[in-house]
Amino acid sequence: MHGCERPRHGYSPVSPGAGAELTYSLGVSNLGPTRAFNVTASDLLPTDVSFVSSSDGDWSCSHAGGLVDCDWGGG
Repeated sequence: MHGCERPRHGYSPVSPGAGAELTYSLGVSNLGPTRAFNVTASDLLPTDVSFVSSSDGDWSCSHAGGLVDCDWGGG
């Protein structure tokens, strides 16, 4: 992971009730010094969370077995 930091994640609300919807966020930063291309970020969801969908126009994300994989081609 040259030039990158470990992905950050979090969710809100912090203590959702059973069956409640929450937003799970995964953040990635390029620490430089050059532009990044073909970036992949992966994160394992908590066991009590079910994946529903992902949305971000710059990233393409997929989900299988609790693992979320997101790709960004750069540009």
